[in-house]
Amino acid sequence: KSCAVTGAARGIGRAIAQRQAGEGGRVCFADRDEAGAAAAASEARAAGAEACALVCDVTERVSMAALFDAAAAAQGGLDIVFNNAGIAQTKPLLEIEDADWHRMMEVNAFGVLLGMQEAAKRMIAQGRGGKIVNTASVAGKQALPLCAHYCASKFAVVALTQSGARAWGGHGITVN
Repeated sequence: KSCAVTGAARGIGRAIAQRQAGEGGRVCFADRDEAGAAAAASEARAAGAEACALVCDVTERVSMAALFDAAAAAQGGLDIVFNNAGIAQTKPLLEIEDADWHRMMEVNAFGVLLGMQEAAKRMIAQGRGGKIVNTASVAGKQALPLCAHYCASKFAVVALTQSGARAWGGHGITVN
C-alpha cells in the first residue's frame, strides 16, 4: 500500500512512517522539516523500504494537495494517509493569547481538515477506497487545565474524524 505521513521527520510521525515502511508500505515521509524528513526516508530506504521525503505545510491547502499528488505519482496511488503533524503548548487558561489559540487551531485542527479533504478527494477519484488516520490525544476526550487550547484542537480532531468516517464510508474510505 502507498502511505503518506505528515509530521514524519520525528516523534510519533516518524515512528508511524518507519513502521509502515517496515511492513512493506511505500511511504512518503512528509514534514516542514525537509532535512528531518529526508533523513527518516533515507533510514527507511537503507532498511530496504520504498520511501520518499516531501516538504509540506499542513496549514496550506496548496501544499497538502501537492503532497498527495506527488505521493500518489511516486507510489502508484494513495491508499493510506496519517494526518499526524501537530503542535502542543502548555499555558494556564487565563494566559492563552489570541496568537496561541489561532496557531494551535490552524495546525492541529485545520491541518487535519485539509489533510482529510485532500486525501479523500484523491481516494474517491481512484475508486478503490482508502484509510485516513488522524492523530488525536486523550486530550481530545478529556480537558486538562494547563492546555485548554491544545485540548480544544484535539476535540476538533475527534469530531472531524467521526464526520469523515460518516461522510466517506460509502466510498470505502475508513477514517479513524
